[in-house]
Amino acid sequence: MWLAFARTVLAQVMFDPMAYGHPLPNDALAAFEAYLDEWELIAERDVVFHWSADVDAHKVKELADTWLHLGEGMAAAAVKRGYPLQPAESLAFNDALVVGVLTALGDEGLG
Repeated sequence: MWLAFARTVLAQVMFDPMAYGHPLPNDALAAFEAYLDEWELIAERDVVFHWSADVDAHKVKELADTWLHLGEGMAAAAVKRGYPLQPAESLAFNDALVVGVLTALGDEGLG
């Protein structure tokens, strides 16, 4: 569910770069799409989702900061319109992703 939600968010930002108040750099959009493509392939194969990769920690930090700014804009829009930030079904994956990224960045001294 989170993957479909994230794709919808990216499509909205591609259509209207200021949809959530923070335009995303083209390289960040491309990176997010590439991760979603990779994660969808994993999710199609198995009910339990496991993923790991060797990725430049500074690049991950940049992407995490970009997603944070996007999320802040999304949260403000959700509050303004009176709807949840994301589907309840996507929360577990979202939380695991955030914890995983923050833990990895902390391990690299970038947290």
